Amino acid sequence: MPQINLVWNDSNNQLQSYQLSLLANDLDKKTNIGRDQQRCELWLAHSTVSRVHAEVSFKAEWQRFYLRNLAANNPVRIDGGLLVEGEVALYEGSMIQFGQVLLQVSDVAVDDIFVPVHSASSHNHTPETVIPPISPVPSVPPVPNIHIHGAPRTSPTSGQAAQGVAASQGVQSHNVQPQSAAPKLVCPKCHTLQSLSLRNSNCPVCGHFLADAASQYFF
Repeated sequence: MPQINLVWNDSNNQLQSYQLSLLANDLDKKTNIGRDQQRCELWLAHSTVSRVHAEVSFKAEWQRFYLRNLAANNPVRIDGGLLVEGEVALYEGSMIQFGQVLLQVSDVAVDDIFVPVHSASSHNHTPETVIPPISPVPSVPPVPNIHIHGAPRTSPTSGQAAQGVAASQGVQSHNVQPQSAAPKLVCPKCHTLQSLSLRNSNCPVCGHFLADAASQYFF
């Protein structure tokens, strides 16, 4: 049973908590967070919180809870980033700020964690290694290797040096592969490559908040 717990201090500095548990027949349920007690399942009684500020949903294909901002003029802050459009995955320990009210994800429980990867087919692909996201964004689970078009380029100087050594030793030479790589973000929604500088920003292609985007090294 997917479950997520949120805790916060109310205006009287009293610890409050909210537990969202989903049964198999209500995995598509959306939970509203805001100041309007009639329209929100999670009610935050503070003037800086919008009437319907955000919603939490569960994506079965990703086995994760996601947060979406619903107040364009009063965006949510999460783990140091500003969430205006799109949605971001929630992890245990994530800090979410609605106006002046700060919530923390105290616990997340799902059946199984997996991350599907989209990749186009090609006859000339080079496998890439997936690395964890950069701090302070929580680490995402390992994902399968993906492929990109084009083979790694060989450094002419390194290749010539390798051929010279091989020739002097009477063995067949091989191209020497460079070790440097350029890290990029992979948008989990549209799968485009974006700069690491957009870690706490929205994807310029689809608008998805890139805090949960995986970092990958591309030659």
